[in-house]
Amino acid sequence: MFNKLLLTLLYSSLGTSLLAQDVLFSDNFENGTTNWLVNTASTGSNNWIVNNNYTGFLSLGINNTPAQPSTIQSPNGNYAHIHNSFLYNFIELGNAVFDTSSPSNANLDLSTSIDASQHTNLTLSYWYLCAGAANVSYGTVYYSTNGGSTWETLTTHQGVSTWTQATFTLPATANVANLKLRFNWINGAAGVDPAFAIDDVKLEGTATSQPVVGALSDLAVSETSAICQGNTIAATVTFDAVGNFTNSNIFSVQLSDNQGSFSNPQIIGSVTSNTNGLVSIPVSFANTLAAGTGYRIRVISTDEFLESNDISAGIIIHALPDVTLSSIVSICDTDPSLVLQTGVPAGGNYSGAGITSGVFNPADVQPGNHNYEYSYTDNNGCSGFASSSITVEACLNTISTSSAIKIYPNPVMNSFQISNYSGPVTIFDLVGKVVYQQSINVSSIDIENLPKGIYLVELVKEGKKMSYRIQKK
Repeated sequence: MFNKLLLTLLYSSLGTSLLAQDVLFSDNFENGTTNWLVNTASTGSNNWIVNNNYTGFLSLGINNTPAQPSTIQSPNGNYAHIHNSFLYNFIELGNAVFDTSSPSNANLDLSTSIDASQHTNLTLSYWYLCAGAANVSYGTVYYSTNGGSTWETLTTHQGVSTWTQATFTLPATANVANLKLRFNWINGAAGVDPAFAIDDVKLEGTATSQPVVGALSDLAVSETSAICQGNTIAATVTFDAVGNFTNSNIFSVQLSDNQGSFSNPQIIGSVTSNTNGLVSIPVSFANTLAAGTGYRIRVISTDEFLESNDISAGIIIHALPDVTLSSIVSICDTDPSLVLQTGVPAGGNYSGAGITSGVFNPADVQPGNHNYEYSYTDNNGCSGFASSSITVEACLNTISTSSAIKIYPNPVMNSFQISNYSGPVTIFDLVGKVVYQQSINVSSIDIENLPKGIYLVELVKEGKKMSYRIQKK
């Protein structure tokens, strides 16, 4: 089915009215619910749907929905209507019927406001069905002059079982920039099909004779660049302003979140001005912004109130690398120098007392706890930092707390022996991670696969734990 949708949110150029009716909005639902919010704050099982289903279920006493006349843009094509969602889910019956046993209240709201501020003689027309029952099951048409915050009743429908065109002139108070429409259905425990159904909704108006002013256009941002999270970058936003601005008018540049949403925009620059023409505003992208690439900007004015289209902010904010650094739980002051490998991701730089080119020499510091730091810079040029500690102990030797047990050779190449001992053996690296564990009695321990470095060997004898230090070469 070809697309017949015509949607116009009017932005008029300077000029005078030719007294012809302009189409401000038109929808025949061939694009489904594109322009509508369906079933907002609705209750009950009778609610709005858009489809081209007119067939009932005669054997169950459910009549067909009346066919549309040829004067409708696409007869028997898509239309918006109330349907019984229970029957739809159960037997896919989706025509304009309702269930009187399910009291319902369902809304079909225009999703985007219509700017009717430069038009008079607003005329709303649509085709509809609505049988229902008087004051029990019926349809109501509303309009809002403040974008949907409050609603005014235009008309109520009931007792109409054939497609009928309705035309209404809206009051002069509807000539606003934030006009919205609502079609509502309410049903109680009585009424007959067809339920409320609509098609070919159109709003027209006559352009006013005074010049149409009020636009913020040609929005642009000076060249920006990729930055790391936590940094600040400055730029300039320019745009063309046309409007009846007062001396107290403020132009503000708003920034979206990193997904492009303006639900909670940040103001990154503003200027008080009543300028008509090119306006420039210095802006600053703050160091508190989250990482992302989807930032967008737009401009608003306060008096008169205008809002520009939004464009890409042109910035990329890279996340900082996640850097961690493990502590070294114990190293003797007599141990050899230790090549540091405790920072993640690998490839960064270590700093601190006793550290030179990523190597820690315990002989260069006093026994005790020593803080050290690790910094890492990723491919985006963004840096992260972490800090931890190294514990240096004063040791007389690197062998045993029990003279009866011997560990040899030490330093170790591939394996070492344990004499005068039988029991469990556990080996830890200097950050406390278990790298070897043998629960059966052994006398020779193979550590060929372990990296070079200092390790602690824990033995248990007569219920007491004993620690031995070895060096793997």
